[in-house]
Amino acid sequence: MNLERALKLSDRLGGHLVSGHVDDTGTITKISHDGNAVVMTIKCPHHLMKYMADKGSVTIDGISLTLFEVDHEEGTFTLNLIPETIERTILGNRSVQDTVNIEADQIIKHIEHLLQHGDLDMTKLSKAGGPHV
Repeated sequence: MNLERALKLSDRLGGHLVSGHVDDTGTITKISHDGNAVVMTIKCPHHLMKYMADKGSVTIDGISLTLFEVDHEEGTFTLNLIPETIERTILGNRSVQDTVNIEADQIIKHIEHLLQHGDLDMTKLSKAGGPHV
């Protein structure tokens, strides 16, 4: 199990927001080495792949990580794990075919929810000086 103290609102954010809720599970399909890094590929359920983006965020077994590469066609994503991550988390004990817990990025899920069910209108946002669409 990976335990970390909860973030206070006044704390510096050094990763991405993690709620601790599991969206679904995935399966490790490949583990290789690239220098001192461990490269891990995970097969992801189809319904979660829309949240996966190159250099985006994902949580695996409660560990906040950066997506190294995403293959939407294959339904997989790759993580490039540094030695610190391997030493301080349970990911160093994982093997091919192991099941892992996946939590998709919270911000992306909230934006999707607002676009589908809220009053978030990209046209209004753009006119108000927000991001240009």
